[in-house]
Amino acid sequence: MFKLFQKLSARPTNGESSNGLGLSIIKKLTDKLHGQIKVNTKIGEGTEFIIELPKK
Repeated sequence: MFKLFQKLSARPTNGESSNGLGLSIIKKLTDKLHGQIKVNTKIGEGTEFIIELPKK
């Protein structure tokens, strides 16, 4: 899911195109900031990505 140019099978909500970079970029930035990404999926409803970053 977080690999470069990885496209998921789900269709975007507004029909927009995808190049498979978004989650990869977010993952790299989150790792550099020593954070975590949590993923919650509800079939038929969608997916929620939660980014947690440490406090200074």
